[in-house]
Amino acid sequence: MKIKTDFVTNSSSTAYVVYIPQGYPITVKKITDAYEAQKRWTSEDDYKNLDKETVIEYFNEMIDSLKDGDYLMSGDEFPSIMFATVRVVLEKENLIFKTIEMGTSGIDIIASISQSDIHTLLNIDTLYGGNK
Repeated sequence: MKIKTDFVTNSSSTAYVVYIPQGYPITVKKITDAYEAQKRWTSEDDYKNLDKETVIEYFNEMIDSLKDGDYLMSGDEFPSIMFATVRVVLEKENLIFKTIEMGTSGIDIIASISQSDIHTLLNIDTLYGGNK
């Protein structure tokens, strides 16, 4: 398995592991700008002209799912354009902890990680001489 720390542009499957701190502010402008940028890449004509309120509603629902420990899968419950919008905003906000190339199934995933998971993965106690 290859682990990449930059944006993946090929059609392989990718998992984006994200960390969203409690109360992290993401402005409406950042969301709508990301959505507008994604419109030129989507083939989903039904979703190219969503009104601002619908874009924000989708975005918040998806972020809330991540905060609840769920994951998002491209082409699943939400329109692909919104999956891409969330990914772009998280990338621009430096909230993507790790990007993992997973093969060629063409399905991307955004999964959240908790602060305690990061602590465990980095083994911070051991690094600083603390107890496990």
